[in-house]
Amino acid sequence: MRLIQEDPRWGRVVYFCNAVTEARFVEVIRRGARTLDGTKFRTRASFGRCQGSFCATKLLEILARELKRPMWAITTRGARTFGLERKSSPMRIKADVAVVGGGAAGMAAAKAAAATGAKTLLIERERKLGGVLDQCIHTGFGLHRYHEELTGPEFAHRISHELEATGAEILTEATVLNISEPLELRVASLRGLFKVMASAVV
Repeated sequence: MRLIQEDPRWGRVVYFCNAVTEARFVEVIRRGARTLDGTKFRTRASFGRCQGSFCATKLLEILARELKRPMWAITTRGARTFGLERKSSPMRIKADVAVVGGGAAGMAAAKAAAATGAKTLLIERERKLGGVLDQCIHTGFGLHRYHEELTGPEFAHRISHELEATGAEILTEATVLNISEPLELRVASLRGLFKVMASAVV
């Protein structure tokens, strides 16, 4: 409690698998860590099941802030192993509706929005849509919607195909870093940084 009172970042967990706080990341950076792997080996960040797919962009953001460098200049292990592709300025995308997360709820929301004619963008941090459904290999899904028993992956596959048919734009392997007013989402992906201007966010 004393540490948190002195610096609230000690109570701000940014890597949940090993309960690593923002202050811990800042500490190892100030002690010499200069790369993603440098922070990883000192804190055990990115050692969880997703291997950093969730926390890597947050790590990049903290490294860039503390080292006073643009995010694209931060390397994985030094010498041209860049974590992000360099861009002169963040690409801007406009959408009527931006949906964050491509699980069952996100896909359903994006599908419903696109069906009204709204320009819809779905942002998902994993390589494919489905969320927790991809881990649910048991049957029981689809009884109400399709009147048949499906496994989680089968259910996700069917909904994702229905979503694609609506014409909604789908951006995978991308993480929303923050949302500011007016509705602007800052998004990081392996292709670089994006700014999404939206009229509504789900």
